Amino acid sequence: MKRSSLNLFSLLTIFIFGLSTIFATGIKNINPTNGFIKDIQSNFKEAQEKILSLAEAIPEKDYSWSPSEGVRSISETIMHVAVGNLFIPQYLGIKSTEKVSFDMEKTVTKKADVIALLKKSFEHDNDVISKVDVKTLHEEVDFFNNQKSSRIGVILLIVTHNHEHLGQLIAYSRSVGVVPPWSQKEK
Repeated sequence: MKRSSLNLFSLLTIFIFGLSTIFATGIKNINPTNGFIKDIQSNFKEAQEKILSLAEAIPEKDYSWSPSEGVRSISETIMHVAVGNLFIPQYLGIKSTEKVSFDMEKTVTKKADVIALLKKSFEHDNDVISKVDVKTLHEEVDFFNNQKSSRIGVILLIVTHNHEHLGQLIAYSRSVGVVPPWSQKEK
């Protein structure tokens, strides 16, 4: 009985030591932020696809629709997203090659032009996010109105800004009779 207990103890010790060695070796190679960028990209992709599908589904005649005076129209909202996507990454030190200004919300109103800039803005931000060095995520950068933010804060702003206006565009699309494409029942 003693011998079998000793053998069992020896086997368990070797097993636990082996597992802990494998686990410890693996931990050296694990960067806790590796999955963060992938999660951000996945979340951002979802917002992009939905915003773009709404922009394409809403008829051009409704692009000038607004819920009330002084509130952004559909085209102004989509342009606001696009301009923001091209503007915000400058706080990460990456400027867009597109010339943009905030007055474009009112001056670019044709559906094809709005969608073209929206697509370019998504390409730009996807490129920016994919090139972020995860080791620098917590570095402080200059931000809006002489404020400070971490790099991670700037990236989160890009994503949350898109989700914020996605919600707005869902309400706008339903107001003009367009059901979001992903909500339509299969026929």
